[in-house]
Amino acid sequence: MKIPFSIVGTVALTPEGEIRVHPTKVHVAGISVRRLMEIFGLELDKLMKLRQDRGVRIVGNDFLISADRMLPPPEIRGKVTGVRLDHGRMVLVFGSPGERPKAPLTPPDRSPPNYMYYEGGVLAFGKLTMTGTELQIVDADPRDPFDFYLDHYNEQLVAAYDQNLPDGGLIVHMPDYNKLEKPGTDKPRSRIADSSVNTRPPS
Repeated sequence: MKIPFSIVGTVALTPEGEIRVHPTKVHVAGISVRRLMEIFGLELDKLMKLRQDRGVRIVGNDFLISADRMLPPPEIRGKVTGVRLDHGRMVLVFGSPGERPKAPLTPPDRSPPNYMYYEGGVLAFGKLTMTGTELQIVDADPRDPFDFYLDHYNEQLVAAYDQNLPDGGLIVHMPDYNKLEKPGTDKPRSRIADSSVNTRPPS
């Protein structure tokens, strides 16, 4: 039998780059059980079992999240160096140990609700290569989540149109993969909803 539960807690970052979620309120089927757990000496790791290969584990009463193992492809390599909550969303900052903080990314068009933005370094896609990269991929239909399929990005690119910028940057207006006129597939793909994915290719 499945029992619904909800947890309210604080968010912090461990020295190892894991996200620590410390519960302050626990409700099971709408009933607060935090006090009962304290009375009977119960901890979450004794009541709940999680698959650690999904990037989440429980230590005592805290959830420890490895962000690089939770996200769908493409694979992310890096250490989380910052975490904050912003209007109901968890914002993560990836970096390298000892790396000096970088200035926030500045996409050329901040108005689209769904987009990906790449800045700096070298970015290769197909037969094209960008140095000093400035590439913004915008969801051509922002009314629903951006259905971006990495394995078939070229098919989306063929159906897209681009806008060259005076400084050599590029804005690509790309349709959702599930709206292309071709047979669908059951392979997993990334869905970017009402947010931006800002990344810097390695320098």
